[in-house]
This record gives sequence, C-alpha cells and structure tokens, in this order.
Amino acid sequence: LGKKEGLTSDIVQAVLEDREGNIWVGTDGGLDRFRYRNLAWTAFGEDLFSFSLVAGENGDVWIGSAGTKTWPLMRVHDSKVFGEPIRVMNAYRDSGGTIWLSVWHRPIDQESVSYHPLVGLERGQITRISPAEEAKRLSLSANPPDPIIISSITRDKSGTLWISIG
Repeated sequence: LGKKEGLTSDIVQAVLEDREGNIWVGTDGGLDRFRYRNLAWTAFGEDLFSFSLVAGENGDVWIGSAGTKTWPLMRVHDSKVFGEPIRVMNAYRDSGGTIWLSVWHRPIDQESVSYHPLVGLERGQITRISPAEEAKRLSLSANPPDPIIISSITRDKSGTLWISIG
C-alpha cells in the first residue's frame, strides 16, 4: 500500500498491531490506522420496520419486526430464523437467559383472543402465555376489538415476570 491507496506517505517507518487488532502504520507523512469493522448488514423488505433487538447466548443478536408483514425472529449474524412468522413488538432477555417476546395480534372476535401475546424462548423451547381474562375483556370491549399489546417486559430479583399491557 502507498499514498495512492490512502496512506499518508509511501515511506513506512513502523508497523504495529495492537491488542484490539488495529494495524498502526507510521509513515513519513503521519500515522495511519487500519481496523476491522465488526459490522453486520442485513437487508429487509420495505414492509419490515419497527425492529426489536435482543441479545441471545454467546454474543448472538436476534431481531424481530412489527412491520406490516409478518417475519420470524431471526439471528442477525447468520440469518437463522426461529419459529413461525410473527410481529414482534418488543423483546427482553431475562437474567436466566429466557428471551421474552411481545407478539402483536389483532383479535377479530371472542375466539381469536385465545392467541398468546407473550412468547418465551428458552433452550430452544417455546412457551406461549395467554393474556389475563381482564385483558381479553378490555380488548373485546372496543368495536372493533383492540389488540392486546405488551409494551414492556421485565423480571424482578425474586423471579416474577412483569408486563405492561397497552
């Protein structure tokens, strides 16, 4: 490499690789740094937006979308999908490693309110949790019925899972 390719000079005096993997090049014209960008690019269709990100195990990052098109939960680094297509409103990973997802669904009638707006993923197993009866009743009191949307998820020190329903 030389000045044509972006170095500050064609004359290199020193080269060093630091602990973070940066390559430092000292030239007659200055100091240049080269570094690997640990950036992942994943393209999505135009109907996917309102993303939720959650940390998985071993540095994995999972992404869900609440866009107009359903999309499965996907691991970012290798585009591995998990489960069926859903609309993820938000995601939370508790201290035990379980990933909790708020799943959007618009009930149409009494029967369709049997869906599960809260989904847990633990060691490859899916747990689906139905909304409380009071939440179902409130959802159905609107005309047309309102969706049950879990806007926040957390777990306290005692292990109790808390959700906020909007």
